[in-house]
Amino acid sequence: GWYQAGVLACVGGLVLADSCALGIVSPLNDALDAEMHLTTTMKATLPTLLYLGTAVGALIAGPIGDRTGRVAPIYVSYMGVILTSLWLISLNAEKQVELA
Repeated sequence: GWYQAGVLACVGGLVLADSCALGIVSPLNDALDAEMHLTTTMKATLPTLLYLGTAVGALIAGPIGDRTGRVAPIYVSYMGVILTSLWLISLNAEKQVELA
């Protein structure tokens, strides 16, 4: 029914958000390297920080979800991923305009 479809959408969205995060890290790594001339160690640290942020975020969002329900924190995280992705896309678009 509708409940199962909603649960599937939330779980599927979480998996998608995780894979999107890695999709964001790769171009971000390249952009940061071009601007700041990062060492290999610094570039390797970025995905580690991403997963560390995910773990800390889960520790913070868990108690909030216990108090307010699970759906609201999930939707807030989706909006964060969407807004951050749009922001990164706009930065890339600005960079392309500068290069033209």
